[in-house]
Amino acid sequence: MEIEDLVTQSGCTDIIVTKNKFGDLLSTPFYICFGFYNLLSINSSRIRVKINGVETNILMKLGTKGYIFPVDDTDKSEKSEDYGDFIPSNCFLSKLDLHKGKNQIEFTLEYLFVWEKTLTTDIYYFDETTKFFISDVDGTITKSDILGVFMPTILGKDWTQIGVAKLYHEINLRDYQVIYLSAKPFIAHLNVKWYLTNINQGIIITTY
Repeated sequence: MEIEDLVTQSGCTDIIVTKNKFGDLLSTPFYICFGFYNLLSINSSRIRVKINGVETNILMKLGTKGYIFPVDDTDKSEKSEDYGDFIPSNCFLSKLDLHKGKNQIEFTLEYLFVWEKTLTTDIYYFDETTKFFISDVDGTITKSDILGVFMPTILGKDWTQIGVAKLYHEINLRDYQVIYLSAKPFIAHLNVKWYLTNINQGIIITTY
């Protein structure tokens, strides 16, 4: 977590996109927040989107509470400026041109073409044949809700349930894609990802 993002309450969560049996793309909500940057003149700001380092023709705008939404509202995406959730339509997701597996998405806020701030996260695309196993992190993989992630990331002390790595390794071997859920605020999502990728009990958890 960058100090700047902590102070400004900026951050984002990973995004999962999948295809249903009718061929339509569906995704988890886009929680992308530029926090106190919303104090800038909203009408003077725009947000560019890159996928895997390639600029797209998608433009987004900054909402009143720092969350972002598409400039073009004609594609019937679901959105709520009060709660910050933006659930893209099939049309919007198709414009991203994702490849299967892990993709990187960047949202760059421009202000009057002289200043910019970028938030980066991962967006995963899975087809309709993918099998998912959904797991909580807080108190399931960790020994407690609050200390589980912060003990190793801040204090360097392991706070992981015994045998977790072996269990999740076995799940991966059965061709399941594990989805990890956490109640931590989105500004801490990089801490959670760091924690998961650094669990080592003789076997390392596969987080994709």
